Amino acid sequence: MAGLAAARALADAGMRVTVVEKGRGVGGRVATRRIEDAVFDHGAQFCTVQDERFAELVGRWCTRQVAREWARGFDPHEKSTQGRRPTYCGSQGMTSLAKELAESLDIRVNSRVSVLAVDGAAWQIQAEGGVTLRADAVILTPPIPQTLDLLDASRIRLQADVQRELEHVQYERCIAVLVLLDGPSHIPPPGGVRLDGEPIQWLADNYLKGISPHQSSVTIHAGPEFSRVHWQDDDERLVQTLYEAVASYLHSPVRSSQVHRWRYSKPAPCLERRCVGVLTTPPLILAGDAFAGPKIEGAVLSGWAAAELLMKES
Repeated sequence: MAGLAAARALADAGMRVTVVEKGRGVGGRVATRRIEDAVFDHGAQFCTVQDERFAELVGRWCTRQVAREWARGFDPHEKSTQGRRPTYCGSQGMTSLAKELAESLDIRVNSRVSVLAVDGAAWQIQAEGGVTLRADAVILTPPIPQTLDLLDASRIRLQADVQRELEHVQYERCIAVLVLLDGPSHIPPPGGVRLDGEPIQWLADNYLKGISPHQSSVTIHAGPEFSRVHWQDDDERLVQTLYEAVASYLHSPVRSSQVHRWRYSKPAPCLERRCVGVLTTPPLILAGDAFAGPKIEGAVLSGWAAAELLMKES
């Protein structure tokens, strides 16, 4: 979302932008998946709003029916939600938000960048499969370890204090189990339960959430410690273990399931600044959710900051 936010801002300012994405689709952890007729949000589950500019963006999403308010709190024992901040979800799944930012942009998916090289006053960007691109400036928004690996492979040296700052950022892992049920779950409305523990930190009924109208589908997010310890467990064992941990919420038997492992689920600690300018000739800027907070809002704010810094230096 940081990369898309930066690209959208630059394109709206009249710049020619290319988004290079290693995955099959846009959005990163803002991810939605289908199993048969069921729909699952299996990464980021919702977004909240604090920043005024981000509030305007979410307001536009809601007006365009890209997003909608989902809930005000996820504690089933809380009788009143008065005073609670709203949470918003994508109207057709969380990828709705990413696709709206990506609309009309030049996006190259399935393109993992392997090397960056300075070529005169520009960048030469090499991606797997023999693809070469040329750009006047680069904004990198992968998770910090992947960014550092790319810079190292490209023989780009950071200032020692910046290197130490970035290396200090660690990431929690998250194992997501997606289960298609043979009947309704026992998850209470509005369809999300924040457990914040081990082995489970989050549970969501995508049918109650309103994105899976034809099938009862449940997303289970394991806690960071369970995810770290059981990262290499086979999928069948993970499904069985995590299903049993929340059996009282599910009730119905599992018809089918999938497992997704988020290696870079949540950065901690986050950096205080929203982006980092590494080079100015040609410009190279680092951004992402590790810079402005481990949520969708933080990623978008970081992307905007990177775009503003680039336009200032251009």
